Amino acid sequence: MKYSRLSSILFFSIILLSISAQENLHFHISGGLVSPFNSKRGGSILGKAQYNFDRQFSLYFQSGYLSYGEYYLNYEIDHERKRIADELDHEVIPILFGGRYTAVNESSWHPFIEVELGASIYNFQKGDIIPRYHPDTGELVQFDRINQREENKVLVSYGVGLGITHEITQNFGTEIGLKLNSNLDDEYSILLGGRGTYTTIYWGFVFYFV
Repeated sequence: MKYSRLSSILFFSIILLSISAQENLHFHISGGLVSPFNSKRGGSILGKAQYNFDRQFSLYFQSGYLSYGEYYLNYEIDHERKRIADELDHEVIPILFGGRYTAVNESSWHPFIEVELGASIYNFQKGDIIPRYHPDTGELVQFDRINQREENKVLVSYGVGLGITHEITQNFGTEIGLKLNSNLDDEYSILLGGRGTYTTIYWGFVFYFV
């Protein structure tokens, strides 16, 4: 957990921001299941400070910590599908600013949509993929990962999300949502798809400072 200290600092900064400003601010804390494209699933813990202009429109700052496993490359040999990982042990710290629209109604359940933009700090293990050939026939046998090393990247990140909040009391509520996030980079350049793209299903609590 190379970035655990940094993520803790950002997380508690969000808490302090929410407590100190108070008026029109909500503080969110949530945990979720992270499902990256072509990768092993992982988990997340996120904090969010949200400023509300009115009951419908708000801006927010969000950060936290995500962790997930290998990123796989798929290939086929003799009509047999195989895969190999060229990236392992991903740790991500998102630093995102966003906007939210909440549909207000007469009940205590309020659906919302949101968009966000910012940066993500990545740390992972990276390897080079090379082919291995049969010494006698020269046929391709498999691919191997070599030269494994640690890599760090800071990427421009963006995402969209939707969900629903439930006000339990005047100062406390709960929230469930689904988010899709991606990044901009030479290897992460597909719009909302490909390497570095992940979905998050999350559930958490909301604290209202009114």
